[in-house]
Amino acid sequence: MKTVTKIMRSIVTSLLFLILTGAIAAHLVFTTIKVTGPTLLNMVDSKELLSIYLEEEIEDLSIEEVAAKYIEDYTNYLFHKRSYPSLQTVNYSQVSEENIVEAKRIITALEDKMDMPYASVTTIREANKILANGAIYLLINVSIFLLYLFITFSTGSFKKSTILISIASIVGSIITLIASFVLIAKLPSIVDEATLLYLKNIFSDSFASDLRIATFFYTSIGVAILGSIFTYTKIITPRFSKTK
Repeated sequence: MKTVTKIMRSIVTSLLFLILTGAIAAHLVFTTIKVTGPTLLNMVDSKELLSIYLEEEIEDLSIEEVAAKYIEDYTNYLFHKRSYPSLQTVNYSQVSEENIVEAKRIITALEDKMDMPYASVTTIREANKILANGAIYLLINVSIFLLYLFITFSTGSFKKSTILISIASIVGSIITLIASFVLIAKLPSIVDEATLLYLKNIFSDSFASDLRIATFFYTSIGVAILGSIFTYTKIITPRFSKTK
């Protein structure tokens, strides 16, 4: 009976460890976006998108402002479910008469390159809704704490559960970092070009840098806790016992 109970405890602990690792990985992603964003919408840079979508440089400032406004309107359509910014609704009042034709050409080129399939639009909207939801972020935090308590109850030891949450922090960080690189590499074959260019602006070098820093921080905490436990158990405790 004791053997069966021990096996069941081991299975439950392993399952809880896997869930905890996934929860920490999710927490890492949410935290990085909140540090960079704090939402996907806040991570959008209209001027940067302009240089991404248009290979040519816009010399006239008024045309550049109209183009940036069109990108802003498209972003509002994308994240706030507003009406699609058609060519007929573009305001060219600030553009001089001799530059109207050029401005319309640039806006038309922007519309062609930015027009995402509706499936991509709804996916981005839902992703932003989830990632911007503070209640979900709080739920992940609470879940990590509860999982730690459940593992403590399952193993019967705070020390073992602390070791496991440290390992989960290290493994979750590594998995998140690898998964992000794999996803970025696979994106061109998963999404269309318009969506790909837009996502490149959201998940920019700044986001990648913040993600690397966050994974290093989470990994360092895990290693520090493991190192502290090892030092206390293998070095300090034996020496203290010898002095008695």
